[in-house]
Amino acid sequence: MSMKSRKLCLAAALSLVVLLCACTKQDPQALLASARQYLEKQDYRAAMIQLKNALDEDASLAEARYLLGTALLRQQDGVGAELEFRKAIAAGFPAEGVQPDLARALLAQGKMKELVAEFRDTQIESAPAQATLKTMLAAAYASTNDLKRAQVSIDAALEAAPDDMDALLMQARIQAARNDANAALKTVEQVIAASPDPSTALALKANLLLYAKRQPEQALTVYQKLVDSYPKFVPGYAGMLGILLDRNELDRSAALLKTMQEFAPGAAETRYFEAQLAYQKTDYRTAADLLQQLMKNAPDNPRFLQLAGAVAFQTKAYVQAAAYLSKALQAAPELEFARRILIGTHLATGNPRRALETLPASFNENSSDAELLALAGQAHLQNGDGKQAEALLARAAKLDPDSAAKRTSLALAHLYGGKSEQALVELRDIARTDEGATADTQLVGLYLRRGEFDKALAAVDRMEKKLPSSALPWHLRGTVQLAEKKTDAARKSFEKALEIAPDFFLAAASLARLDLAQKQPQAASARFEAILKRDPKQLSALLALAEIKAQSGASLEDVVTVLNSAVRASPNDFRPRQALIDYYLRNDKPRLALTAAQAAVSDLPQGPELFDVLGRAQQAAGEMNQAIGTFKRLVALMPESPHALMRLGDAYRADKAPDLARQTWRQALNLRPDFLDAQRALIEQNVHGGRLPDALAIAQIIQTQRPSEAVGWLFEAEIRSAGRDWENAAGAYRRALKIAPDAPTAIKLHASLVNSGKPTDASGFADEWLKAHPGDPQFYSHLGNVALNQKNNSVAEQNYRSALKRAPEVPWILNNLSWSLIEQKNASALEPAQRANELAPNQPAFMDTLANALSLVGDYPKAIDLQKKAIALSPDPTVYKLNLAKIYLAAGDKTNARIELDSVLAAGDRFERRQEAIKLKASL
Repeated sequence: MSMKSRKLCLAAALSLVVLLCACTKQDPQALLASARQYLEKQDYRAAMIQLKNALDEDASLAEARYLLGTALLRQQDGVGAELEFRKAIAAGFPAEGVQPDLARALLAQGKMKELVAEFRDTQIESAPAQATLKTMLAAAYASTNDLKRAQVSIDAALEAAPDDMDALLMQARIQAARNDANAALKTVEQVIAASPDPSTALALKANLLLYAKRQPEQALTVYQKLVDSYPKFVPGYAGMLGILLDRNELDRSAALLKTMQEFAPGAAETRYFEAQLAYQKTDYRTAADLLQQLMKNAPDNPRFLQLAGAVAFQTKAYVQAAAYLSKALQAAPELEFARRILIGTHLATGNPRRALETLPASFNENSSDAELLALAGQAHLQNGDGKQAEALLARAAKLDPDSAAKRTSLALAHLYGGKSEQALVELRDIARTDEGATADTQLVGLYLRRGEFDKALAAVDRMEKKLPSSALPWHLRGTVQLAEKKTDAARKSFEKALEIAPDFFLAAASLARLDLAQKQPQAASARFEAILKRDPKQLSALLALAEIKAQSGASLEDVVTVLNSAVRASPNDFRPRQALIDYYLRNDKPRLALTAAQAAVSDLPQGPELFDVLGRAQQAAGEMNQAIGTFKRLVALMPESPHALMRLGDAYRADKAPDLARQTWRQALNLRPDFLDAQRALIEQNVHGGRLPDALAIAQIIQTQRPSEAVGWLFEAEIRSAGRDWENAAGAYRRALKIAPDAPTAIKLHASLVNSGKPTDASGFADEWLKAHPGDPQFYSHLGNVALNQKNNSVAEQNYRSALKRAPEVPWILNNLSWSLIEQKNASALEPAQRANELAPNQPAFMDTLANALSLVGDYPKAIDLQKKAIALSPDPTVYKLNLAKIYLAAGDKTNARIELDSVLAAGDRFERRQEAIKLKASL
């Protein structure tokens, strides 16, 4: 082809491109006209396509922006609508024409404060527009129960436009809020009769019938009429779904939701009810994913927050649940479902005081609300007020006698109130008549606590007859058999539970614990791997598998791989991310922990748990200013949480700001005067600073707050020990021991008597304790330690052997026995040292003992090699170098002994056995 021909072809091609471009260019005004027609037909998606095309042709089209905002608002997208309305005003669309709709968009997002701040003083010349704006303001005021201002605004709206339908409907809502349902219905009927499109009025009528008149059947009839007459009217479907889901009619709800998804797939109401349906089907993962999407656009919507709190509660993310539910109730105090779950959250986290504070102000023991009475009773039970708990739970059971759950709660109140026989009779009666398993499970647990294993197994047998296809009875049977120390029988029972329900996590976890006890980590891992083959996203199994790998010494990479799989399986669930961050922190990888925490903050809504782990990771990485800032945000998110203040105080302490730490811990105690973590921290800080009287005052407060617990006396004993006041320390330990007789306290009491120079009293107490607790290996080993420190090696040996008779597999007792034998130049020291190292390999202290035992029997090469390994593993190997010098001397190697002693002496005066090293070197 010639050059000229090429040019002609190129020119023709370019002309064709220009022609095509000319043909595809669309008239923006025609697109606007088309969009208006689609809006009239309520085909909002088609309207949005045309409007976006128009804006692609001419981005300055103010009317297109306004109409696009209108389409978005009608699809419940308040965020997008607000954005487009503001762009419309910026592009020159008359502000008065947009302001009422902009107010609607703010209202749809729950931005009540913003709406009032922006429009409370705005006046519009157009009477209809003024009426709409005042109606939106009235709705904002009414949402915060400010009915006085709401009425003033609606009066202004009706003055501007007496027949305005929206204003009249808002008037009806205010009437209903004032408990005048009949007047509200009369106003609504007036609108229905006058309106050419009564869809909104019909929706309000149905709501009034449902909530104000408590007539769900009549309300459902009106909603059905709505969806039949207006098949694309979202509020009609939403109202029907609310009733159907409340009745747990899940199949009918799913069918209705499917229709809704066809015409409004992206609407917020559609996604909300998708999440609600998933929640009621216990598909919490899907519900959480949908709610996270919703809350990105409407983070303050109380309904979304309420459901998100319910999901978090069911997945045991209690801190997140409390944050969501508290925020929901702040915005909408009338959300009783949110209130009840929040009370349950406080009970689940052991905070009965907050649970009681969350009860409605109008609540009293004469309430007719059985559910609320039961929650209040459980709160009083946790708070130690058994009498009040029993009264409330008894009334709840009387109001709802068919509720096995309430009757079971009352039985438990009797149990904790010391009426165990009455509780037993009640639980047996409930278990006999109730089809569920709650009372049966509590009954089995009660028999277990009483050590009545035969009766517990009989209760399991009765439960199995009631639930023949359930795995739960077999799991409970295995639990009882474990308590009987019938390990083989327990294993068979747990395996039977898994045979019935292969994905029954509790049975798999019980079998895994048995595998680990028998040192079979691979078998334990296989339990969860089998579950994961069927469901690769089973979060509990993934987390359990990661924990087993971590415990069995798997590499960091292997454990992290499993935890990352858990994160991918549940990307919107906080728990796997927390497990990953905690694993990095436990393994001294603060930078990796920080990276994981930062990723979590980026990927998830920034809830309290995220700030907690982020702050801990920052603190571990040495970024103290950032950690303090993060914990301050945590406190701002949870201003009523003493735990958040505790974290901040700990960060101040780590940053060497003790005054700020003490101030913050005191703030935590202002919120909860009996918050033990803060009390402990203040005691430790005061002891460290030499303020023993201040520390003692706190311990005495704890004694008053917790008279049936030993903790206050233990604190006093430790404070007095810090001041070397051994006699009073011993007295405090005696008081603690009377309340809670356990080996650690007995050991501390004995040590105090030894330190006070009263060997006769110490010996008498030791005899007294061992007579009452002859099988206590801890106390025997403590006596061995005392004798070893006093160079009474034969007595030490005797006590260690007594301890090993009761606990033959405890490495440190074996190690100490070996050392007492080494001190006696007894060659039998080798066997217990070897056993200790087998049970706990690569522990420098145990390796040091074994090396000395090898030296004692003349096996110097092995002894030297092992001692060098102990030195390499130890962060402070000075004492091990001293012992290595001794081994070299025993082997006749003075040269290497001198080298090691020079290294020891280079440590300076900080080495407490320096004089021993000097004497040893002088002897060379």
